[in-house]
Amino acid sequence: MFAQNKEDRRRVDKALDSSGLPSGKNEVLNPSKFQFEEFFNFYKNLAQRTEVEKIFEELCGTSKRRLMTAAQFVDFLNKTQRDPRLNEILYPYANTSRAKDLIQQYEPNKYNSQKGIVQ
Repeated sequence: MFAQNKEDRRRVDKALDSSGLPSGKNEVLNPSKFQFEEFFNFYKNLAQRTEVEKIFEELCGTSKRRLMTAAQFVDFLNKTQRDPRLNEILYPYANTSRAKDLIQQYEPNKYNSQKGIVQ
């Protein structure tokens, strides 16, 4: 269903295998066992963003429970994400308040979002 060509099919098969889901031509997935965690794991394997992972690891390390604080997020926004050619008056640098607002808006884990951290 996801694959439009052979390259796509290989990517989908690899993501299914990495997720521990059935990937053979005649294999089927039991819908009752396909909960959100399995879907999310498959999605992460399918839509890998290695460049984002690399930046996150540079900022937060490679430990199993990686968390980015609001202060680390401010550093990322100002040093990595920000275009240095922008006018500082029209486009001010990010601060902790702005970082916490973004975390509140986009962090899917509500516990982390309330604490002002990104996972």
